[in-house]
Amino acid sequence: MLQMLPKAPILTLPSLVVAAFMSMTTSILWALELALRKRKRLTFVEGVFNVTMRLSQVSVAIYSNKGSFYVRTRICLEQLIQEGFSNVLYLRVRFPISDDMHPRCVLSKLIGYERVVNVPNSFTVLDDLMPAAYQMCEKGLTGIYNFCNPGVVSHNELLAYYKNYIDPDFSWRNFTTDEQAKILAAGRSNNELNVDKLLSVVEVPEIHKSLDALFQRMKTKGIKPVQKKTT
Repeated sequence: MLQMLPKAPILTLPSLVVAAFMSMTTSILWALELALRKRKRLTFVEGVFNVTMRLSQVSVAIYSNKGSFYVRTRICLEQLIQEGFSNVLYLRVRFPISDDMHPRCVLSKLIGYERVVNVPNSFTVLDDLMPAAYQMCEKGLTGIYNFCNPGVVSHNELLAYYKNYIDPDFSWRNFTTDEQAKILAAGRSNNELNVDKLLSVVEVPEIHKSLDALFQRMKTKGIKPVQKKTT
């Protein structure tokens, strides 16, 4: 499978770009190849790129200026997995959030911003979805699944949960997606992902029900308000 990679049009790109692409993808592809040779299944959890940007050719995705370079490498990787590896369970995570307020979760990040866009998105509540991932592995499932809770929540709704349960003094301001684009190095996607395929194999609670339970757990744990970043 990997012997095919040097023949791909991507290798006509400048060597630095090729090196960056290969460093981001090759280790994953080697793991997939090794698992395939040993007739083992492999579960791969990945973030979600803008689904409107999925392109039909690896070389086109890399040449395109749509989205960050990292996003385009993820598009290429998913295509390679789709076309060459039948032993992979590929789980598309979207905006992960958990009740431990990990600094990398989306809630921790939003709290630190002075302004946020108020747009609906799919979210992955890890407390719900990680047990589901285990169940899917136990069932021997493979293929690509949108791996998030059913339904959507806006950033304002999410921050309102935080204000109501954790920090009554918390406040934030909104700005538009156009205003946001002016301060970002690369564009951001806003997606509602269809999870019908996921729900056909595991049970996952609707996002509002899940967030009610998540913030109740946070309050019970005594999670403290997060200090906003100062600029």
